[in-house]
Amino acid sequence: MLSNEEAYNLIKEEKLFLNPPIIDLAHTKYNFEMESITQKNFKFFVDIEVKAEAIKIELSVGRYKTWKTSHNHRSKSVGNIGLLRVDFGGKHKNPSRANEHVPSWIARFAGKYFERYEPHVHIYVETYSMQRLKWAVPLEVFDFDGKAFSVKAINSIDDLERVTREFEAIINARNRIRFMKSLFWYG
Repeated sequence: MLSNEEAYNLIKEEKLFLNPPIIDLAHTKYNFEMESITQKNFKFFVDIEVKAEAIKIELSVGRYKTWKTSHNHRSKSVGNIGLLRVDFGGKHKNPSRANEHVPSWIARFAGKYFERYEPHVHIYVETYSMQRLKWAVPLEVFDFDGKAFSVKAINSIDDLERVTREFEAIINARNRIRFMKSLFWYG
């Protein structure tokens, strides 16, 4: 089991994608392997899942389709532990009570239920399940070491690419995922 500090240090660890990954949008699930720059035996993964959902979000100018996406960062080197995930379009309920291991900036959301229209960020918390990220905070309050997400909804490939860039910055990736914009992609 990792402490919160150990998990957060793994998130901050400088990393490289092993093969320059490409998102071609012909698929909906991606799994990219990463390696620590300073500790070559430390392996990480970034999982990205994108799918169109029959969800509508009301905006002042009309209704738009939103895409569900999940960017997940996990460490294989310490037992395939989830470290950080950002969700757009997913539902989630936090545990009803926080123990002494839950940082106060996360604990204030004990029992919170996130609807599909509420983007949120899951983060590792000590003593909770090793593989599932049980705790989340609203996207708009998430700040990790001065890094945050500016994208509030994913309505286009450009939004998806921007949230991916912000995710790469938060997990300290030193190279980038490439996007191949396909004729089959529409928004």
